[in-house]
Amino acid sequence: MIYFTSDNHFNDPRIIQACDRPYSSVDEMNLDLVERWNATVSPEDHVYHLGDFCQEDSTIEDVAAILDMLNFKTLVFTKGNHDPLLHQANVAGFFWDRKVQLRSDMRFPYNGDHYHCYHFPLAIWEEAQHGSYHPHGHVHGTYKNAGRSWDVGVDNNDYYPVSIDKVKELCDINNVR
Repeated sequence: MIYFTSDNHFNDPRIIQACDRPYSSVDEMNLDLVERWNATVSPEDHVYHLGDFCQEDSTIEDVAAILDMLNFKTLVFTKGNHDPLLHQANVAGFFWDRKVQLRSDMRFPYNGDHYHCYHFPLAIWEEAQHGSYHPHGHVHGTYKNAGRSWDVGVDNNDYYPVSIDKVKELCDINNVR
């Protein structure tokens, strides 16, 4: 199965208050986000993470500690505005060893549909007029984009990753509003 998620902001104490998350500490938030991820994603699943994985000043060791707790077969990151570490040249080997890929954006076909994935919500995306889908993050459930788009961030999805089938369903519902 394919899943989407974004905006976990692991290790970030500011996000709890900024997004009114129901946690009293970073440790509680991290543990709950990992538990919800692993309750949804199996070790055989593919995950597209659409940005803002960890706190901006996280070290490679911080990222490794979280990655090592998460279920996935492959994990593809696209860079969010709080992810400077993820796209530094010296970390590529580290991620490759953990079956993690890094991309600036993602476009791919799936079951006859086309997906254009990016951290930020776009008003217009490639093939939007032909029914393509646009999973995105960044807005923490505060902005409803038009068309076949959906905020896959944890704040908009009860802190769980969302399956590609559910994203398609939500995008189609959003498109008729």
